[in-house]
Amino acid sequence: MRNTSANCKNEVSVSLTITDFEEPSSEITRILGILPSKIWRKGELIDTRASICYKQNGWKIFSSLSKFQTLREHIDSLLEVLIPLSDRFKNLPPTCQIELSCCIYIYYEMPEISLDGHTIKTLSELDAGIDIDLYYLPADLQYLLSADDAEAVIDLGDELGLNPRDDRYGEKAKHWKEGPHIHIDGCNLDKSRDHIPALPR
Repeated sequence: MRNTSANCKNEVSVSLTITDFEEPSSEITRILGILPSKIWRKGELIDTRASICYKQNGWKIFSSLSKFQTLREHIDSLLEVLIPLSDRFKNLPPTCQIELSCCIYIYYEMPEISLDGHTIKTLSELDAGIDIDLYYLPADLQYLLSADDAEAVIDLGDELGLNPRDDRYGEKAKHWKEGPHIHIDGCNLDKSRDHIPALPR
């Protein structure tokens, strides 16, 4: 269901992805002893409506929580499944790349994004990296960031290397028809929506 102003909640998806193995995906399933949510083979179409193909074999398991649960709740839920299997991860093919993938669609307010020591330690034991993708969708909701939220997003953008710019003041605020805003490179596949309406302090 598409988010609307009447259903104004952020959406979160968290998964563990294993790639870069030559063996059949069934071998990853056998080693870990759990069923994946999704598998794919090198050369398969990523989307049947396009011509882009997967560049490596893949195996993925998603958190089973509702998309409206918090990032922390999704991560904790998935780790509850994975922690008992930590010794089995050592038997995966040595070429495997393991990643905790987090995707957040921000419709409402800036969510808390943090990893506690337990999560970092567990990912290290699994030899897993982490990727966090943020998608800001204010245009659909005509959402306006408060001054505090704007500065929090700028700080997060700096930490993630997204080249944030504060265009809420002076002439910078005038180059976009919607007025004062902040700018985050690559925060949306639609480049015209890299501008996020925001209040100056």
